Amino acid sequence: MWHCNLLILLLLVIQFCFAQEQAVNTFPNPRTNGYSDCGLKSKGYVCDPDQQFTEQERYRLNNDLLQLSQRTSGDQSADFCTTKGVDATLFITKQGNEQLAHQLNTLWAIDEQCKKSMVFVLSTNDHNLYYAADENSPISQNVSDDMRKGGTSNGITQISIFLYFMIISSTALHLLAV
Repeated sequence: MWHCNLLILLLLVIQFCFAQEQAVNTFPNPRTNGYSDCGLKSKGYVCDPDQQFTEQERYRLNNDLLQLSQRTSGDQSADFCTTKGVDATLFITKQGNEQLAHQLNTLWAIDEQCKKSMVFVLSTNDHNLYYAADENSPISQNVSDDMRKGGTSNGITQISIFLYFMIISSTALHLLAV
């Protein structure tokens, strides 16, 4: 008898995992034709499909992410990827997690050439910000782990990008509270 219950439970878990994977593939991408489903009038950096923020708030965050890209651009040099800034995208959802951030970063593949993109997921139910970063972005998983452990990072740029986005996330959370 318990075998049947275990089998049913296993099937439900598999179905839930498959449904969650399918749902990630249907999330709109604000950098492509999915921008209107994200609550934007043109391609941008913020996706708020449930329109939890006002249009003005979405565009304020969009502008902050554009500033992040511009501020992380290097001096003009022969190497495009050295001068290119970070491409950050913010996805706003009621229930998010780090796994969703990684899945969206992989699915959207924002910066396949330079690998300097980041996807942030703002989970409004628990007011947490999750992220996934490409291997060449200023904030890597190692930097995040190092900062959590109280260590030092290996570059001012990494710290400033992290602090800059902490300001953006604080702004987003403040807008949620209002």
